Order: sequence, then C-alpha cells, then structure tokens
Amino acid sequence: MRTIRRLGCEQSARRGSALVMVTMAAAVLATLSFSILAVSLAGSKEQRGAKERIRARYLCEAGLSDAVYDMACGGNGDVGSQQEPVDYGNGDYWVDTTNLGGELYQVVATGRESRAGARLELTLQRTTHNVFEWGAFGDEVLVMDSNARTDSYDATVGTYASQAVNGSGSSAYAKSNGDVGSNGDITLNANVKVFGDSMAGVGGSTTIVGSNVTLSGTTTPQTEVLDLPEIDVPLIASSGPMNVTGTTTVIPPGDHSWTNFTVQGSSKVTVTGPARLVIDNYHLKSNAQMVIDATNGPVEMYVYDDFILDSNTLLASTANMPVDLSVNLLSDNVINPEVKVQLDIITFDSNAKMYGTIYAPSAIIDIDSNFELFGSLVARRVLLDSNSRIHYDESLATAATLSEYTFATVCWRVLPFDP
Repeated sequence: MRTIRRLGCEQSARRGSALVMVTMAAAVLATLSFSILAVSLAGSKEQRGAKERIRARYLCEAGLSDAVYDMACGGNGDVGSQQEPVDYGNGDYWVDTTNLGGELYQVVATGRESRAGARLELTLQRTTHNVFEWGAFGDEVLVMDSNARTDSYDATVGTYASQAVNGSGSSAYAKSNGDVGSNGDITLNANVKVFGDSMAGVGGSTTIVGSNVTLSGTTTPQTEVLDLPEIDVPLIASSGPMNVTGTTTVIPPGDHSWTNFTVQGSSKVTVTGPARLVIDNYHLKSNAQMVIDATNGPVEMYVYDDFILDSNTLLASTANMPVDLSVNLLSDNVINPEVKVQLDIITFDSNAKMYGTIYAPSAIIDIDSNFELFGSLVARRVLLDSNSRIHYDESLATAATLSEYTFATVCWRVLPFDP
C-alpha cells in the first residue's frame, strides 16, 4: 500500500512539472507572437505610409502637369488652392505659380494622400511661338509686284490713319515693322516699298528687280526654318447652307457650321463673338460686309475649300482690331501634276478691305491690286499684286489668343511638406 501511494505522488509531481513547463512555453510563445505581431504591424504601417508618400508625390506630378498645360493655353498656372484643392482618387492637390520675370516661372505643387503629403517645385523658362510676327510670310516663296507695300502700326494705340505720319502722299507710312519673310526666296519688283525687313529662308535670298525699291530693314536671311503648324478644326455639326440678304442678319455667339456661306451683294451680316465658324465654301459678294462684334470675345473662321472676297467688300470687327478675327484656310489651290484634284478658289479682290489674320499653310494667296489688309498674312506662297497694301499690326505678336507657349525645365527639387 505504501508503494502504491508513493507511485501516485510521483506521478502527480511529474504531471505538475509538465504543466508548469507547458505554461512557460505558452507564455514564451505568446510573447514571441506579440513581438512578431508588433513588428508586423509596424512594418505594415511603415509600408502603408511609404505607399501614401509615393501617391502624394504622384499627385504633385499630376498637379504640375495640369499647371504647365494651363500655362501653355495662356493661363496663369494656378490649379486649385489649399482651401479648395483638386480632388483626385483618395487624395487631392493644388498648385501655386509665381511669375519671376524674364519669362521664368516658379511652380509649386502640393499633394496629399490620407496621412501623407509631398511638395515639388519646378522653375520653368517660357518660350513664345507666334506665326503672326510678319506682315506677310510665304513658306515656299514671297513675291511683291510693282508698287506693293508693307508697313506696321499698333492697333492697341489707335487707328492706322492716326499713326501714318511718316512720308507723304502715296509714300505715307506708319511704323517700320512691316516685315516680309519666307522659308524660301523673296522677290521685290520695281517701286515696291517694304518698311521693315525682308528675310528669306535659310540659304535663300532677297532679289530686287527693277528700280525705286524702298527697303528700310535688313535682307539678312533667317537662321532657322519657321514651321507652320497644321490647322486644328473644331468638330461642329453642319446646319446646311447659309444665304444672307439684307442688312439685319445677326449670328449669335457659339459654334456654327455651314456647307456654303454666302453674303449677297450690298448685304451685311454681323457675327457676335465669341464664336467659331466652320464653313465649306465662303463667298462675300461685291459691296457686301461681314462685321464682327468682338465685345465679349473674338471670332475664329475655318474654311475647307473656296474663300472669295469680291471687290469692295469689308471683313472687319466693329473696333477694326485685327486680333478680333482669325481666318484659317485649309484650302489647297496648288497645282500638283501628280494628283488630279479640283483646285479650291481663293480670291482677295481689288478694293476690298480686311482687318484680321489670314493663315493658309497649304495655299497660294494672291492679293489683288488695291486690296488692303490690316493684320498679318501667312501662307504656303504669297503673291502681292501691284498697289496691294499690308499694314502689320504689331500687337499681334504678343496676343495671347494667337500665341503658343512651350516650357523648358530650369530647376526641379523636392520641398519639405508642412501639413
């Protein structure tokens, strides 16, 4: 009996020791588990924070992209604000842009994602591109016949007549920035008057034929080729033909499109800006007028095929400001022996007058005698007939509505984020 009791006590002691060991092992495992969990949670938190900081950096880059696009379109580069940021996904951003002068801009973007944030700074150098820096420019060639002339004035200062105080009689002119240019050669015939430069293309030349040519500026060729961008035509549903008679027709602001747009002789149509007009064929018949009311914005015209201004017509804004009207011609009237097509008709007839810009990168523009353009002309080929006159508006060179901007990065850096 004593032996049995001793064995029972020994077994109980062994069971107690095992229980203590199991309990200790469980405690150790629990401690390790908590430590592993704590490390895992800390790692997960750090990983989540790192991802949020990366996403905040991406938001900054999105803001910088928006700002540069806004500046390229003529805006000031500010996007959203700290009080009213731009929402994007689970985060937001805003951009503050400062004009440093000298075409330098400081662009600072701030992005926030959950509990993280980032801030980036760009310093940009702006370059302005504007094809309307010439009185007349011919991509392939420019020819001025006898007694044709160019000069310049500033429409923001006053009328051309008020500034044409130099010279006298038929030789009177305003300013001397009526430059003509080409990516090819330039020919000036007898009695031509260019109050400005005559700059042929790279490797080209200005040829003076005959006597009594007046050229106030340089004939040094250009050092770079001027690229003529393609015309981007807005997509607008057509309303069919438009035939204007009488003098009371008014076209309201907005987008309009017609197959044929004809203003009958001695009739008048008023177009209220801002407006975009897309037209297949345009015809202003003798003594007709198209007047632009640009009080609230300019008018842009896009013509696919024929563009005809008959004699004694007028195409101008009520304020006679060339910046109020831009005429973009997709017309192609150049004979190509290898391609048989119906050539478009482009006519700028005698004694007609226009205030605006003409851009025709695929066409020959032949300005008839006594036609008078206040503004700028850029085309594939330019032929200025005898006694035609172009008065370049100097304000077009810096007009925001006609300029394209490109930006080069001068400096890039990461700024500290201060929540």
